[in-house]
Amino acid sequence: MSKKNNMYGSFCNVFGTTDFSNYVPDFSSLVAAQQRNVNAWFQANDAVWKNAQAIMLRGCEMWCDSVRDYAATIGKINVSSSPQDKISGQSDMARAAMEKAVSNGKELMEMASGFQQQAADMVSSRVSDAFAQFRAASGQKK
Repeated sequence: MSKKNNMYGSFCNVFGTTDFSNYVPDFSSLVAAQQRNVNAWFQANDAVWKNAQAIMLRGCEMWCDSVRDYAATIGKINVSSSPQDKISGQSDMARAAMEKAVSNGKELMEMASGFQQQAADMVSSRVSDAFAQFRAASGQKK
C-alpha cells in the first residue's frame, strides 16, 4: 500500500504544480467550431435535397414531354395511308426519341454534376475555414 501511495505522491509532485492552461483548449471555441461544422453539413444536405428534387422534377417534365411527343407521332403515323409512310414515320419517331433521350440524359447529368460541385464547394469552404480557425487558435501563420 505504501508503494501505491508513494507513486501517487510522485505523480502529484511532478504534475501537481504544472500549469496545463497552455495545453487545454478553449472548449467554448471548440463547441462553436463544431456548431459551425454541423451548420455547414445541414446547409450542404439541404442543398443536396433541393437539387435532387430539381433533378427529379426535370426528369418528370422530360418524361411527360416524351409521352406527349410519342402520342402525337403515333397519331400522325396512324393517319398515314401507305405502309411505307407508316414504316418511315416509325423509324423517324425512333430516331427522334433516341436523340431526345440522349439530350435529356446529358442535361440531367450536367445538372447533377453542377449540384454536386455546389455541395462539395460548401463543405470545402467550411473545412478551409475550420483549418484557418485552428491555425489562428494555435497562433500559427499560413
